[in-house]
Amino acid sequence: MDEYKKMYQRNYYINRRDHILSLAGKPRHELNEKELVDLEKYIKRFRPKSARILRTSKSNHDKGKKEFKIEQRQVVVCFN
Repeated sequence: MDEYKKMYQRNYYINRRDHILSLAGKPRHELNEKELVDLEKYIKRFRPKSARILRTSKSNHDKGKKEFKIEQRQVVVCFN
């Protein structure tokens, strides 16, 4: 019974991923409301990792990082 359940969950995940990636390949104006909701909800989960790096939006791995700004000041001293 456990093997059947594992196979079912595995196949469900694979089918869901394939469905979402197929929706990502279609133009948005051709999708119905349910497909648009599915696409927006799950695209971050099923998108390939190489595409995640190229996105400009911040992800959870940036959450703990702090940005430090370095100020450069220049002083000119003249001895006349």
